[in-house]
Amino acid sequence: MLSPSGGCGGEVVFNTSMFGHQEIMTDPSSFGQIIVFTYPLIGNYGGSEIFSLSQKPQASGLVVRELCDYPNNHAMEYTFPEYLMKWGIPCLHGVDTRALAKKIRDSGTMRGFIKRRDDTAPDFSSTEPGIESSLSKISAREIYSIPGGDVNVAVLDFGVRSDVLSALHDIGLNLVIIPFGTPAEKILSLSPDGIFLSDGPGSQNPAKLEHSIKNLKNLIQNSRQKIPVFGVGLGHLLMGLAMGAEAEKLKFGHHGSNHPVKDLLSDNYVFMTSQNHNYILGKHSAERSGFEITHAELNDGTAEGMRHRELPLFSVQYQYVPQDKKIKSPNDDLSLFRQFLSMANETKNSGLAADKKGGQKCRD
Repeated sequence: MLSPSGGCGGEVVFNTSMFGHQEIMTDPSSFGQIIVFTYPLIGNYGGSEIFSLSQKPQASGLVVRELCDYPNNHAMEYTFPEYLMKWGIPCLHGVDTRALAKKIRDSGTMRGFIKRRDDTAPDFSSTEPGIESSLSKISAREIYSIPGGDVNVAVLDFGVRSDVLSALHDIGLNLVIIPFGTPAEKILSLSPDGIFLSDGPGSQNPAKLEHSIKNLKNLIQNSRQKIPVFGVGLGHLLMGLAMGAEAEKLKFGHHGSNHPVKDLLSDNYVFMTSQNHNYILGKHSAERSGFEITHAELNDGTAEGMRHRELPLFSVQYQYVPQDKKIKSPNDDLSLFRQFLSMANETKNSGLAADKKGGQKCRD
């Protein structure tokens, strides 16, 4: 056991990714998770700051079969064990992680802990940490901007990844990142041309974010200009809940980079996605709330994307993974971001998002 700072507790999930260990560790959607990697060799290409999706690891701990001590990679800055030691992340290695994944698959996700033999076990009799508390640790503390193009977008930060911000910026958006608890009135006072709802913690029940759901409902209802709203991951769930859909918990969740998703609007195009969530929106409750299902997970048929039939609202459950900029496939993940750009640009050109009283725009 590699344990630089004692044990840890968290939701135990298995992840089927063969690479991207540091990205998974630093993804805000991994906050509070103990990640069981099913691939047997972890850390064989080391670590580097260019792989991080946030400023520090978000997972509570790791369980692996073999932890590589002698990696090789031209971009490597440190070994993966050195990275774990630096940040005090407990790692249990030498474990048959595929057998453990089968147990989780059969029994469902559960809370667990990593500890030394002589350590006192943590008390799990109390309720799990609240999702509001989790968000307060990974969301922006104050409003800040990333200057870009002329189209102004408010990013509601539930735990946004750095590569997502880069992708939004690179397609020509001027971004204002806003803490998750910011009132709807404050967001609308910035006169955004579009609103992006980020991903966030993937293990906790989104329905418990009652304040954020109510706030998002007010944001959509009070936006007389019909500002487009695009949600990803947790943002997808909160959009549905705000419109009256219901969240359902999966038995063992979707965690990994090899989940096939069918685009139901593009000649049944299928692509592989990265996912990290335990909850989904019920398909029938989403349809009753005014949404059309646009994407489906092929392994279990769950809804992975939707768009509203009347309002400019659309979202996807899976995580955004940047594509090579040389690839111009109309069906890649980035096409959704370009669609969002087009909708926000229409809002800007129509003048609907302009503050009639000359208020502040989404720009410093």
